[in-house]
Amino acid sequence: MAALSLADIHHLEAAQGWFERGQWAKCFDELERIDHNNRGDARELALRWKLYNQAKSHVAAANLVHGTRWRFPEEAAEYRDTASLN
Repeated sequence: MAALSLADIHHLEAAQGWFERGQWAKCFDELERIDHNNRGDARELALRWKLYNQAKSHVAAANLVHGTRWRFPEEAAEYRDTASLN
């Protein structure tokens, strides 16, 4: 996987800002603007997981963890453990 482009970093930072303001739909829209070839970056996945979890989309959050646990085993365990606390 290639490193995030400047445009993708901009979308990721914008998505983080929308998430912090509780604007989940706008956060999702910014995440969707990240180039498909660059999706899967650990920062993008972490924010996407937080968004799904905060929006109570637990199935989507669980699917994301399931799909990333082989790629980032330690982070996936943290997501799973944190999800059980909410």
